[in-house]
Amino acid sequence: MLKFASFFPDDFKINTAEIDKGKISLEISSFQRHSFCPLCKKNSRRIHSYYYRKPMDLPILGNVVYLIFYVRKFFCDNANCERHIFEVDIFLSCESGTFKVSLALSKMSIII
Repeated sequence: MLKFASFFPDDFKINTAEIDKGKISLEISSFQRHSFCPLCKKNSRRIHSYYYRKPMDLPILGNVVYLIFYVRKFFCDNANCERHIFEVDIFLSCESGTFKVSLALSKMSIII
């Protein structure tokens, strides 16, 4: 059995992983206990909320890839910062795709 968790950074948890008839489904949680405000760079531990994000990704060897991320939002406690709430930065490239996830899925495609 393929161990998906070995392909992702340590701050991700694979909740569910399925490979079935041309489809790969992964539900992934980010469980960072803190994050840095992208605007002022202040470290924050105060969680605002959680939300789901469903980025598109390219197929792997003809398998459609479905990703569902459960992501945290944090408060920025810097009174001088314009951004009061920000999300964990798991998306490093364009908004419809991911860098870290693409890298992990590329590693998986070698094994599948």
